[in-house]
Amino acid sequence: MFDQICLNRGPYWAIYQTLPWVMMMHLCIFIIIHKLYPNPSELDYLSLDTAHKTQIWRIYTYMLLHGNFIHLMSNCVLITMFTILSPTHQSYQQWRFYLIFTLSVIHSAGGIGWEHTYRGERLILIGSSGGGYGLIGAKYADFLLNWQVIPFVWVELLLTAGSISIEILCWFFVSEHVLLVGHVAGFTGGFLSGLVFNIDAISDDSTKNRVCRTMGYVLLPTVSLASTFNYFMVF
Repeated sequence: MFDQICLNRGPYWAIYQTLPWVMMMHLCIFIIIHKLYPNPSELDYLSLDTAHKTQIWRIYTYMLLHGNFIHLMSNCVLITMFTILSPTHQSYQQWRFYLIFTLSVIHSAGGIGWEHTYRGERLILIGSSGGGYGLIGAKYADFLLNWQVIPFVWVELLLTAGSISIEILCWFFVSEHVLLVGHVAGFTGGFLSGLVFNIDAISDDSTKNRVCRTMGYVLLPTVSLASTFNYFMVF
């Protein structure tokens, strides 16, 4: 069944219908904002700040800002890898893929509440890393659901493992600038969203995929509500 599904997918452009314009637009916005405002403090009303929890727009807009050029490029490369270069999008299609990215950004914001509690200090979060790691989580959901039919699956597994290894190295060597819990929360949101929104798994009636999708349906709203509560109540 799955072999036939993959054959019916068609080439990249037939499935995607257009370029992945939503994510590409975000990358362009990231670059333009950084070019116009290289100092993110000029737009501090967009950053996620544990001192301003009532300003609800911050749980989304913080991803538009980046601390420096390296921060910007690392996130752009990460998102490009899992949006354009990886065939992950073929398992979700465009609107689902962007929804996964958005949910991951919000989950990452909620996860910062736990890190704020642990550190006991004011935290300011900027950057789209949470959304980027959410796309990695969606890739692992794709591995779990569609392992047998993903082309070059070992190459993609090494790609995702390499991205996570870089995260671990950054945590050890520049931990004061990396909010690890936010990245983990983004990854978790992306993984659970991936279980729910994977279009190939909808067509697969195997016991494993039914169990995985049921787990996604139960845990995604649960974790989303927990993240929302965490953001408003823990800060």
